[in-house]
Amino acid sequence: MRAYLTSLIGLAATVGLSLSPEAQAQHHIPEEVIAQCNASKNAHRLPDCLRDGTLAYEMLEASKSADLYGQAASRVIDACADQNNTFNSTWLCFRIAAEKATEARSLIGVEAISDTCVAQISDPSLYEALKKKEHSLRERMLPDNRIGAFGTYKPFTGCP
Repeated sequence: MRAYLTSLIGLAATVGLSLSPEAQAQHHIPEEVIAQCNASKNAHRLPDCLRDGTLAYEMLEASKSADLYGQAASRVIDACADQNNTFNSTWLCFRIAAEKATEARSLIGVEAISDTCVAQISDPSLYEALKKKEHSLRERMLPDNRIGAFGTYKPFTGCP
């Protein structure tokens, strides 16, 4: 009887582990983000790298969608990626470029912006949609209200 109870307890524990919140709460993390975070060889920061990297990856992809900046984002993101080495730093580069482009447009108008990449990402309504998308993803991916997505990056300096 004791062996039977031990077996039942073991089975219950196994089932409980397989249904644990940790197992159910796993996020889909793109392979590119996993590879980048593993390559950093910083085990202490691995969970943050995975979360922030996934958020950044998804925001970069969303920025290139027709709902947001489309092709206009691709040129800026490519320029940001050329000078930054992580998804997070590339995302920071793009997000701040869009913010500054929007600010410049409010100061001088889109017609006076000579850099076509800056002009193409300066629409205030698109920047607002970008911020809403980021907020929504952050709420879903970082429910503990971590701020995340901070770090060093090299800023966008314009189209080549």
